[in-house]
Amino acid sequence: FNVEGILCLPIQDSDKSHIWLLVNDDQRLEQMISQIDKLEDVVKVQRNQSDPTMFNKIAVFFQ
Repeated sequence: FNVEGILCLPIQDSDKSHIWLLVNDDQRLEQMISQIDKLEDVVKVQRNQSDPTMFNKIAVFFQ
């Protein structure tokens, strides 16, 4: 799968993390969600069609 961006942050006062994946290929997205949901440590998979603003803001630090 092609993933354009990955962002992982710990959830405050928890032993869990929140992971965002930026994926531009809609054709394989449902398969990707299905595969991620099968992973043992995954609690929830949610598709979010928001704009990639947070990825754009962070990308500035890596250019």
